[in-house]
Amino acid sequence: MNSKTEGQKRALIVRAGRLGDTIWATTVIEPIRAFLGDDTRFDIIVARGMGKLFEHDPRIDTIFEIEHRSIPLLCCPTKLSVLWKSLTHPYDIAISLETGSHFSSLMRCVRAKQKIYETNLLHSESRPEGQNMVHLTRHVLAQGIPAHFCQKAAPSLCPPRNITSTDLIGNNRDYLCLHPGNSLLARGKPALRSWPESYWRELVELVSQHASNLQIVLIGEKSERALSAAVAARVPGVINLAGQTTLQQLMVVLAHARVLVTTDTGPAHVAAALATPVISVFGPSEAPGTGPFAAINGWAVAVTKDVGCNPCVNTERAKTCTDNKCMQAVTPSDIMKLIDEALLRHPVAPVFEL
Repeated sequence: MNSKTEGQKRALIVRAGRLGDTIWATTVIEPIRAFLGDDTRFDIIVARGMGKLFEHDPRIDTIFEIEHRSIPLLCCPTKLSVLWKSLTHPYDIAISLETGSHFSSLMRCVRAKQKIYETNLLHSESRPEGQNMVHLTRHVLAQGIPAHFCQKAAPSLCPPRNITSTDLIGNNRDYLCLHPGNSLLARGKPALRSWPESYWRELVELVSQHASNLQIVLIGEKSERALSAAVAARVPGVINLAGQTTLQQLMVVLAHARVLVTTDTGPAHVAAALATPVISVFGPSEAPGTGPFAAINGWAVAVTKDVGCNPCVNTERAKTCTDNKCMQAVTPSDIMKLIDEALLRHPVAPVFEL
């Protein structure tokens, strides 16, 4: 915890969700700093394990991790700690980006000059067609600060400075990252969001042929290491970091990559918030609403193809689907063309429909 200097502004952000949700919440940081001052310090409430994203972030003062956000205020040590801190160091702005009411009691009691919470704008059913969760976050923030501070707000992360990508990868070549897995695969569940393994193998071969100056680095969780090994089997020299990095080390790897190719995954949001070009293959998920959103000066695209039944997440179609043809419709050659665009950072729409 950093000490508060005289006159320094303070803000509280509440978003105890998954990786993508947590990163979307960072959209409010830079607008609040622009409004209150660059020396504004932030406290943040996040889900257990998400605090690693911010341990090295100079903008963040205190990270409060919470195990179960549904626990009532008076029975939750984490919520009580935030409340107690606000009594001794009141916040200038406190904003909850939760879609439910789990933090409503805390937000009512916390000491802050201005509070933003219990808004319906963040519910998916309230999202206008074509708008990303980042757009909704901007609208929520604009309830508390002038709208012109929010108009171009985007997610942002700060990578650790005490870790180098060269140490993790073993050389100083420019590199491209591929993430063949996803969170559902890692948990051993049916993964309609997966791109075929054969497509990943083909893409590795295409990159090795058409961008031979780039080192290929595979990322993923420990349970995805065998998949990554199979993907890389036919091309020598591919580096398989699946299961070999902590979240902070992964941030460094992504921050210095020339491009990340993935599907609808958490690392897509991490890389996009680090201003690394991201190409994310989407099928069952709604690309405009939940695709990666590029940081300021970043580059990110969700690639999708309409096959007549997608998007289908949270529908009866998804429960009975056994053939994710929406993912199969996006080919390795499609992605290779976009890799060329990403390397040159040519202008691109946030959603690329084939």
